[in-house]
Amino acid sequence: MNNKPLASFIALIGLVFTTTAQDTTYLSGRFESTDPNDAKYYQVVSQREELTEKKVYTIYGDLYLLENYADQAMETPEGVWEEYHSNGKLQSRTHYKNGLREGLYTYFDFKETMRLEGSYTKDLSEGIWKSYHRNGQLKYEREYQDGILEGSALGYYFDGKKKFVGSYSNNLFTLAEAYQPNGERMTEGNSGHWVGYTDSLQLGVQRGNYTDGLKQGKWEILNPETGQIVARLTFEKGKLVGPVVVFGEDKQVISEEEIEDYVDKGGAEAYLNLDPYPLNMDSVKLSIGYPQIARDAGIEGQVVVREMIDKSGRPTDYRVLRLVHPILSKAVTNQIMDLKFRPAIQDGKPIKFWVNIPFNFKLIGSDFKLFKKKKRKKKKN
Repeated sequence: MNNKPLASFIALIGLVFTTTAQDTTYLSGRFESTDPNDAKYYQVVSQREELTEKKVYTIYGDLYLLENYADQAMETPEGVWEEYHSNGKLQSRTHYKNGLREGLYTYFDFKETMRLEGSYTKDLSEGIWKSYHRNGQLKYEREYQDGILEGSALGYYFDGKKKFVGSYSNNLFTLAEAYQPNGERMTEGNSGHWVGYTDSLQLGVQRGNYTDGLKQGKWEILNPETGQIVARLTFEKGKLVGPVVVFGEDKQVISEEEIEDYVDKGGAEAYLNLDPYPLNMDSVKLSIGYPQIARDAGIEGQVVVREMIDKSGRPTDYRVLRLVHPILSKAVTNQIMDLKFRPAIQDGKPIKFWVNIPFNFKLIGSDFKLFKKKKRKKKKN
């Protein structure tokens, strides 16, 4: 196989960007080091001023990931991070400072339409966050303080008409008034029956009652195409008081999530569009453990694995997105396929879905002290 075009492209990168050091690694479809002839991606690491920049490209030269770090070990995120869709369009942009998210965050769909924007302060959501319909029209506007929903909340239909007015206090939503798609009142002030609608405004996707501005009693989430129940929830004075029951296409209960696993942020219709949810993460993490050789060597950091989950919730493939050390990544990949998931749901139906899963390894307490003691002894010798 002739690698000259790829080599020329990488050489061109070196000419365009002024760097003091540059390292190229070829990666497999699972983001593991591989021979150039078998590579699906390649990674270019370079020093740019005071930052270590990592770029991951497809083998055809399309940018896939951009990450910046404050250190050469690439453990402390700093500056701009970007992810790209498979069509080359920007997917998300995040800013970091001292390893924490800081400043503006934006997310775009593959058509370059902004779908979400907001700001972080020391890794916590802060201020007004806005989400948008696929036509670019404002959908929700919510206010955060120190990572908690606190303050005003507004909702809008696909055509820009007002949907609801309300507020949050310590993540608890209180309705002030709600409107039908035609502009008429849906509730009598902050009490009454609520019906949510799809973007096409044709069919209700959720229904339930508000009493004095708070959700009360049984709420149901519906499939917009069939009207079939997707999930059922029970509220008492705005708080979830029972399990979230999610139904399959055969109308049988497929899972019951614990209360703390469900966070209502004003849009219960989110149960029509769910990311995969791990059901046995704790047991898998116990199986992974912390490799003793990594403890002894003082190796720590985060391994991020991107895993494909099928319609039944089973993993079928994975890729290592962030590799801090082969010892840690090997410990994770040996167990990663043992995870079990509630499948992703789109428009009320299970779908295949890629999900990113972080695994953090950090020395604490006696382990960290022992490692430092070993380093001091080594220096004396």
